[in-house]
Amino acid sequence: MTPSKPSAPVTPSKPSAPVTPSKPSAPVTPSKPSAHRMNKVDRDTQLHKENKLPQTNEKRNKFLLFIGLVMASLTGVSVIRVLKIHNM
Repeated sequence: MTPSKPSAPVTPSKPSAPVTPSKPSAPVTPSKPSAHRMNKVDRDTQLHKENKLPQTNEKRNKFLLFIGLVMASLTGVSVIRVLKIHNM
């Protein structure tokens, strides 16, 4: 009888690490708006009383200047020319 060759040694699979349940996080509470915050109307009236709110003509002029600068850049007119016209 010939001695039989031993088969390749079988390595046992490594035991998997025990699964630990994740810790529950603290419940998230939505933050409440603070009491000292004013709504937009109150804020605007307060700023108007302090004369820090731009007047309607200022807003209109700045808007028109913006539109003029955009149109000038689109048509190729020099932006400096638009600014000179605006400052007259």
